[in-house]
Amino acid sequence: MVRFEFSRREDLDHIEPPSGFDLGDMEIVGNVGSVSSRGRAPDQGMMIFVALVELLDGLRRKLKPGHPYEFVGADSSFILDFREENDSIVIESEGRRIDSSPKLESLRALSRATHAFVDKELSKLPPDDAAKEDLVPSVADFDAYVTDLARRGG
Repeated sequence: MVRFEFSRREDLDHIEPPSGFDLGDMEIVGNVGSVSSRGRAPDQGMMIFVALVELLDGLRRKLKPGHPYEFVGADSSFILDFREENDSIVIESEGRRIDSSPKLESLRALSRATHAFVDKELSKLPPDDAAKEDLVPSVADFDAYVTDLARRGG
C-alpha cells in the first residue's frame, strides 16, 4: 500500500507567524519504490500548503482514464506523474515507478496523510492566511470525491 507524508521544514519553526507559503517536503513510499523532495540537490522543497492544494485538486479534476496528471511542487522542480491503469493509480517519478495500487486505496492513503499534516500544521497559520483559505475547501472537496468514489464502488 502506498504511503504519503507531508512536512513543513523544521528550520522554519523559529519564524513567527508561520506562512502558508513556507517550504516543506513530500515523501511517497510505494510498493515498488520511494521518492522524497527532501535532501536533494538542487533543493526540491516546495511551498507545501500550496502544493497540497494543487495535488488534491489536480488528482480530483484532471486524473481520468487516458488522461495522466503531472504534479509539479509549487515553486519546485519536484515532479510526480499519476495515471490510471485498469482500476489502479500508477505513481512515477523521474521515469521510475513508485507505486501501483487500487485507485480508492491510493486516494484514501493520500487523504489520511493530508489530514495528518493539516491536523498538525494548519492551526499554526494565521486565520486569514491565503494558502490556508485555499487548502481547507480543497481538502473538503477531495474528501467528498473519495467518499463518492467509494459509494460508487471504487
